Amino acid sequence: MKNDDERSKLYTGLSWEVFLKLFLSLTVNISAKFVIPVTEQLCLTLAKVRFNIPFEITSRRAGMDIMIGCI
Repeated sequence: MKNDDERSKLYTGLSWEVFLKLFLSLTVNISAKFVIPVTEQLCLTLAKVRFNIPFEITSRRAGMDIMIGCI
């Protein structure tokens, strides 16, 4: 999706430039290390909101198998 306005708008509803500015403004003070890169987390979150993708699909896309409803 990097530097690709068409793909960025498809998945997130934002141009790449706007996505990048949002990402930078949200992560300015983050120093923690994550299993999933923060850019991927933001992309998955925006795609979830935009398309109401089931959590199971977004988790598999992120390489994390989860069992929904099993607590």
